[in-house]
Amino acid sequence: MAGKIAIVGGGISGLALAYYLARAEKKVTLYEASSEFGGLGSQFEFNGNYFEKFYHCMLPTDDSLLKLLSELKLEREVYWKESQFGYYHQGQIYPLNTASDLLKFKPLSFLGRLRLGASGIYTTLHSGKNLDRITFREWIIPVCGNETYQKFFRPLLAAKFGGAADGVPALWFWARFNREKGAKKEVKGYIRGGYRRIVAALSQACKARGATLLSDQPVSGVSAADNGALEVIVPEGSFIFDAVVATCPLPLLFDIVRDDKVAGGLEKYRSIDYAGVINTVIFLKEPLKLGYWTATPEEQLPFQGIVNLSALIDIDDLAGEYPVHLMYYCHRNSEQYRRNTESTRDEFSDAFVRHFLAGQSSKIKESFCFKAPFVEPLFSTGFLEQKPVFELLPGHFYLCTTPQVYPEVASWNSSIQLARELSRVIERA
Repeated sequence: MAGKIAIVGGGISGLALAYYLARAEKKVTLYEASSEFGGLGSQFEFNGNYFEKFYHCMLPTDDSLLKLLSELKLEREVYWKESQFGYYHQGQIYPLNTASDLLKFKPLSFLGRLRLGASGIYTTLHSGKNLDRITFREWIIPVCGNETYQKFFRPLLAAKFGGAADGVPALWFWARFNREKGAKKEVKGYIRGGYRRIVAALSQACKARGATLLSDQPVSGVSAADNGALEVIVPEGSFIFDAVVATCPLPLLFDIVRDDKVAGGLEKYRSIDYAGVINTVIFLKEPLKLGYWTATPEEQLPFQGIVNLSALIDIDDLAGEYPVHLMYYCHRNSEQYRRNTESTRDEFSDAFVRHFLAGQSSKIKESFCFKAPFVEPLFSTGFLEQKPVFELLPGHFYLCTTPQVYPEVASWNSSIQLARELSRVIERA
């Protein structure tokens, strides 16, 4: 295959793929619809400094991400801190980080606490074999019991998958748990300068190897051209490529690819859907006395979790600010997602003030609200057999999208790993 390749989408998958292909001396042009690269790593400005719209962190098990950072000469810029998990229940926050914490976890009966601990051991020791065909609910209840599932596991799953919580495959949970618990200590990492620095370094490395990265260039069409080539239509015109790789969410791809010759292999993936996220970022006047992540599964709260960035990120990387993220995962067609960002921001902020700031709204400097419609693929049992393949039109049209990382969790690490695997496929074509 000749080396002229178009990449649709400039998130981390697209940037990483452009880097690997350019390194292999392919002629790469990347088209990004928005004004900035990085996808969910996009930024906003506050008080003259840039902050991430959605939270990010690294884990010691993120081998693909850490290897890429090493190649970009950024590995020494990563730092690690022990992270703390809390669980909000009836006005009280329960830490849940040690065996002692577990024994004091009052939301569950004493037997329920013991069975929750047994569930962790059971998940760690399991090989993961055959877990794709059974729901997590069916798999874990014989170990943890119905009380622990309904009061602990299900609210956490519902925070990520909504009404599809009970259908989540056991394999997904197994992979997530072992990624999170893959180190001796519960630690998370961040990079000096923020994820913006990764995007900048990766973009620079792509360009240094001859790749062309174009922002504000939404792809409106991909169709077959002569001699097996593909035509890509963007605002600047139409261009011919030997191959095209789509890294955008699948629902967007259906609007782009209408040529039956190209889209034929896509149709079987039309049922794959995604959860979106609403994220309110609150800047406080002083640090919040919470751990890095606190689950807030009670229905009286409009958000499902709190990420306290100052518990992980150095104050210099936060420009002296104290941001807190309040998340709510939901479908892009849901009533909550369709609400305007101002009313959502106010609702989240008011609830946060009542329950976590003792009603003192004066502690807030400013707040913002952001949405992303395609964050977490909604997986169902048997997804290993439904998972999209790399090649839709052999040698010419490829996919590199988050549903393909299954059973791994959708993350920068898994997206980079997927991009590396696909680059090898294209290099061999």
